Amino acid sequence: MRVLWGAVVAGAALAVASASWGQTPAPTAGFAVPVEALKLGGAKAGFMESGASAGGRQMLVKTYQRTSQGFVNSKSKITKAFRFMTADGAVTLAGKCVIRAEGRNLLGIDYTKTDARGYNCAAEDQAPEQYAMEVALPSFGDARIGGALGLTIKKDRPTSDVQAVLRGRLIYAGVAYEAKPTGFYTDSFMARRVVRGYDILRDGKLIGRLSYPQKEMTSTKDQGDIIVPTSQADGRDAVLFMVMSLNAMPDVYAEQVRREISWY
Repeated sequence: MRVLWGAVVAGAALAVASASWGQTPAPTAGFAVPVEALKLGGAKAGFMESGASAGGRQMLVKTYQRTSQGFVNSKSKITKAFRFMTADGAVTLAGKCVIRAEGRNLLGIDYTKTDARGYNCAAEDQAPEQYAMEVALPSFGDARIGGALGLTIKKDRPTSDVQAVLRGRLIYAGVAYEAKPTGFYTDSFMARRVVRGYDILRDGKLIGRLSYPQKEMTSTKDQGDIIVPTSQADGRDAVLFMVMSLNAMPDVYAEQVRREISWY
């Protein structure tokens, strides 16, 4: 896949959610197009798959991981094969998303993963200028926001710079969309998701949102709250695809997830 959106500059402004967390935001408040509020629910998934559904669309994802671990060096590659489908199972888009992480460690404790890595998605049988997605990820050393064990050594870097790294761009049917994190919850030992959610923008205007509740784990049937355009012309399918792709992506800000990526 040809990279469409190079490295994100750390220090870019972090979007802050205007809605009160724990409450469903007013569907039209602050959005540039007509929108509706939905639940991101589950989908019937096969063996080794996870699924999400909303708004007449569903995504099934199968995850593969390959890691080589030495005494002081580690490399990990996580591949998520996805199928974005209609409610009746017709495949709209299929492809793979990949995260690569490498660095130096001591007995599984990462201490010099200094380069941001990308989460890159490519669609099968589609030109990258028409369909592609990537999210800039923080280095593991910089990502830590909290945590009970504190196994990852945090770099001396402003939190605002670290948070601003996690931003994504989607090209869907040749149109560009951007995702920005809305904030972060305090990490804990078992938390697998620290990011509060994402705002989805087109041409710099807010047209969608994904929001997570503040709890250790979301259920399969209730994976989060989303707001999407009511019209296809306003990017409804694109927002649903981006929301489900972001939902399937490992949250590398969560200490538990970072350890799993590093160790296994």
